[in-house]
Amino acid sequence: MPDGSRKRDKWLRVLMPMAYFCMFAAGVLLFLSDAFAELGPIAYVMGGFLVVGGAASLWGSLTEKWVGEFVGLPLLASSFGVFGVIQAVPAFDAYPLIALANLLLLWSVADLLLGRWRQVKAVSTIALHVSEKERRWNR
Repeated sequence: MPDGSRKRDKWLRVLMPMAYFCMFAAGVLLFLSDAFAELGPIAYVMGGFLVVGGAASLWGSLTEKWVGEFVGLPLLASSFGVFGVIQAVPAFDAYPLIALANLLLLWSVADLLLGRWRQVKAVSTIALHVSEKERRWNR
């Protein structure tokens, strides 16, 4: 159980940047794919969200600045939600259970990312409150 100290959360400090890098790299690879253009304009938006959200979240987790994840996580969650639909719709007629399973899996990743965003939002609220108190104190 985490106690709030960075020493105990050392694996989280390794795993989160790795996950964010993989999401960033997935977005870049999608743009390099010839078949990506066939998915339509929404695919480019989703790919852009993966690239920008992955890069911002990666920067935030590496530098331990909450702003990066605060900006990047909603973009990543949106891209996973859209990607789930993009993959499920064409496959649903031939393989409805597999399509639904893939959709639910990708939506669950989106939900986990939004859960992490809520944690980051709580940190940002506290940080902004403390900053405001310090600013008033130093007047």
